[in-house]
Order: sequence, then C-alpha cells, then structure tokens
Amino acid sequence: MSQKTKETGFKANDLYVADFCEQMAEILKAGLTVEYGLELMLEDDELSLQEKAVLENMLIDIRSQGELSKAMDNTGIYPKQIIDMISIGEKTGHLEKILYSLKNEYERRYAIKKSVRNIVVYPLSISMVTLLLIGIILVFVMPVFKHSYASLGIEMSGVAKLLFDIGEVLSKIGFPLAFILIVVFLGVLVYVQYSFKTNKGTVVYRILENKETLDQCKFAGIMALYFSGGIPASEGLNMALEFTANEEFKKKVRKCIEEEELGVKFCDAVRNSGIFHGRIARRITMAQNTAELDVVMNEIADELQVDLDQSVNRRMAFVEPVLVGTLSLISVLILFSVMLPLLGVMSSI
Repeated sequence: MSQKTKETGFKANDLYVADFCEQMAEILKAGLTVEYGLELMLEDDELSLQEKAVLENMLIDIRSQGELSKAMDNTGIYPKQIIDMISIGEKTGHLEKILYSLKNEYERRYAIKKSVRNIVVYPLSISMVTLLLIGIILVFVMPVFKHSYASLGIEMSGVAKLLFDIGEVLSKIGFPLAFILIVVFLGVLVYVQYSFKTNKGTVVYRILENKETLDQCKFAGIMALYFSGGIPASEGLNMALEFTANEEFKKKVRKCIEEEELGVKFCDAVRNSGIFHGRIARRITMAQNTAELDVVMNEIADELQVDLDQSVNRRMAFVEPVLVGTLSLISVLILFSVMLPLLGVMSSI
C-alpha cells in the first residue's frame, strides 16, 4: 500500500503540509472523523492526480489501521517530525491542537524561506538584468557610434575607445560569458533550495540586518509546537538545536538544555542562556505561570516573523535603487563619453 503511494512522485511542501493540517484540524474541531475528513478532501475538484492518489491511499490505510500518523507515514511524502507529532497527538488526545500548531509552524517556515530566498535571488536577478543591458549597449550600440565617428573622419579616443574595445571583447566572448553567468545564477538557486531542504537555510541569511531574529523565530515556533502537544521542553529544545545552523545560537540552545536538565524552569533557562531577553523573556515567564506557553510562544514566533519580513523589505528597498542607479550611471557615462565629443565635432562642421 505504502509503496504504491510513494511511487506517485508527489512530495509535500510546506504550504501543502500547512493546508492539510488546517483542514484536518477543522474537521476534528467540527466533531467529524479523520476518515470522513479525507473523503471530503477527495471531493475537491482542484486536486492533482498525485494528490488524489495520496489521499486515496491514506483513506484505505485509515479504514484498515485507524491511525492518521501511520497512514501519513505510509505515503512517504511527509516529514518525520510531522508524523511523530501527530502520533503523539493521537496518544495524548491533543491531536486537534497539534494540527493547528503544525499549520502555524509550516506556514511560518514557508514565509521564512520565501523571505530569505527573496533577499538572495531578487538582487541577483536584478544584477543579471543590469549586466545584460550594459552588455547590449557595449556590444550593439557602441559600434553604431564608431561608424558615426568613422563617417566624420575621426577616431574614437579616451573613454569612448575603451568602451568600444570592451564591447569588442564582449562580442567575442559574450556567449561563453553569458553561459557562465547563467550557470552561476542557477547554481546559487540550487544551493539556496538545497540549503533549505537540509535545514541549513541559515547559511544564506547572514546578510539580514538582525541575524538572530530568524534563529529566535524558528526556536519559538518549534517550542510552541511541542508545548501544544504537552511534550516536555527537553524534547522541543533538542529539536530546536537540530534545526539551528548558526553556531552562536546553537551554543545558547545547548546552554538552555543544560539548565533545563538541572531542573531550572524553562522561562529562566531561556533567559539565562540569552535566547530571549527583555520584554519577550518576561512574556515567557508570565506564560509559564499561567500555563499558556504554547499560545505565547506561537505569538512570539509570529511577531518575529513580521520583524524578519520588515528586515527583508528594508533591504529590498535599498538594493533595487542602488542597482537601478548603477545601471543609469553607467548608461549616462557611456552616452556622455560618446555623444559629447560627437556633438562637438558636428557643431564645428
């Protein structure tokens, strides 16, 4: 059964996971069974053939085994963390709550990946377009000006000649150079995608204004997920350590784990380790005293996600004008270096 499902070639991404968990949580909230919920999902006309195959096999497994976690595991498309969390929810009676937390966590992960991709891919794309336009000017426009100079019986000199010579070189090596740039561009895209699949996405985010925000956001989201299922803080901390690529932040998580193992309350361990401080640390302390750690940690993760998005937007607002300004400056330099001498000669005729 599971082999047939795995052969569909379909893989659940973060948005698919979030959507599935939300639908299943709403179904349970309405007092319906998982089996009936899968039947409702299969009625969606917008499902692809792969998605239908996955749900149909899950439905068969549910009818024979009765456990959502096993049915999801048999598909081979869901991350192990999700299956483990849902299995815990089924055993502890917190399945609905865990499904909502998974939905929030994977929506947040998608947003984080999108933000970090944007700050890497967008400037690179603009840079590629800028280089392409400059290359076109040098290769195709400069020869036109040289022909105009030659028709007037004069030769290019200074900056104009230098630009024309660069254009001639580019016309000879343009295709190999363009091929190399495209390969580099695609290589960066593949690296960014791979880094997220292997949970090493934080390697890319070093250009963010506040490098610690992403680590804190991921930490808060993971802890909210574990607290929602009534799982001990130690298990959530170990998972947070696994999903952290930044060595400096890893040291803080390890210190938090050590303190928690010594019997220190979670709120104090987080403060002492330096993971959170100030207002956020106080909120965690109050949440632990009122037994609302899952709710507050989820709110903190959402707030940090907003901060991260704002950081990326600030960088985007800075990068685009710089690149566009650079292109404009080079274009003006080319035109003035060529047009002014040409106009001077023509005015003297």
